[in-house]
Amino acid sequence: MRALIFIKRTFIISTLALALTLNLFVLSSPVEAGEFEGLIYVSMMRGFDAPPTDLKYFVKPNKLRIETYINQFSKISEIKIFDFDAGKMFTIMPDEKQYFETELTKKSGLADEPNGAAEQVDLFKPEKTDETEIFHGYTCEQWIIKEGDELEIEMWVAKGFSPVEGIGGKVPIEGGNVTPFKTITRFDGEEVSRIEITKITDRKIDDDKFQAPKGYKKISLGE
Repeated sequence: MRALIFIKRTFIISTLALALTLNLFVLSSPVEAGEFEGLIYVSMMRGFDAPPTDLKYFVKPNKLRIETYINQFSKISEIKIFDFDAGKMFTIMPDEKQYFETELTKKSGLADEPNGAAEQVDLFKPEKTDETEIFHGYTCEQWIIKEGDELEIEMWVAKGFSPVEGIGGKVPIEGGNVTPFKTITRFDGEEVSRIEITKITDRKIDDDKFQAPKGYKKISLGE
């Protein structure tokens, strides 16, 4: 029973931590890009000796591209492209040379998040500490979120940096208008996940990065 509770709670916390740390979620939930333009690199490590997942974000006002990598950026496993002006998201599968399109119908942030993570947010009581640390030139404040005596999220939140905005909703820190640069999740004092922004680069992003690749087949969900 304890193992089952551990797995369930770890899944909920990891899902929430991912959404908070990346300040967006990469399924069909709509988000809205802010004024930052450039690249953001993220490393996501989970327990049980699993290899890290690396993500690269191409951010442009009202457009967003997320590349998910395996083997330390050696191979792209999936690409998601958000076009907020058009209200569309493209999910691209490089191995199959296929993609499908999803409409973004609402701008309600975490309210649409799958797996019930949004409903779990109210369970957590964030507390700000007096600790600060510099990450990539930005001053980050430490926040601690706990559930009971077993689960704890340590989150380092940057003020004055919002690469992706508009998903505040139920995120329980500063009204959701924050960017966590590092999130560590612990169960019974043992680290079970770590999600961290590893690099930020200000640069112009070509518009073709936010279009479905030429030569790829468009499919429908369920094919």
